[in-house]
Amino acid sequence: MIYEESKEKYNRLEKILREINKKEDNEMHIYRVLSIEEAIGYMEEYIDAIFVSLEDRRGNGLLFAFGMRKHDSQVNIIAMAENPVYVMECWEIHVSGYIDGEVTKEKVLDELEHLRVL
Repeated sequence: MIYEESKEKYNRLEKILREINKKEDNEMHIYRVLSIEEAIGYMEEYIDAIFVSLEDRRGNGLLFAFGMRKHDSQVNIIAMAENPVYVMECWEIHVSGYIDGEVTKEKVLDELEHLRVL
C-alpha cells in the first residue's frame, strides 16, 4: 500500500516495487490510497507494508501513519521523506523503516528485507 499525494513519486515507487516483484513467484497487489478510510478498506487483505510519504500538504502523511498504527498496531509502516522530517514522531509510531532522500530500488529492497515478520 502506498500513501503518496504526488502522482510522479507514486509512479516511481510503484515501478520500483514491480521491478522487485519480477524476481518473485507471487502476485503483488499495489494500492494507492489517499485517506485512512480508503486504506482501512484494504486492510481485510494481508498488507506486507504501507509506504507513507511524509512530505505532503498539512502533515497529512504523518496523520495517516498515526491512524494506520492506531488501526493495526502490527502493520509495517515505512516512512519516506526527501528531508528528514518527523523523525521523532516516527519513533513514537514505531515505524518499521524510514527512507530519506530519493527513493531508490536499493533503499526499498533494504527496507523490505527488514520488515517485521508476524
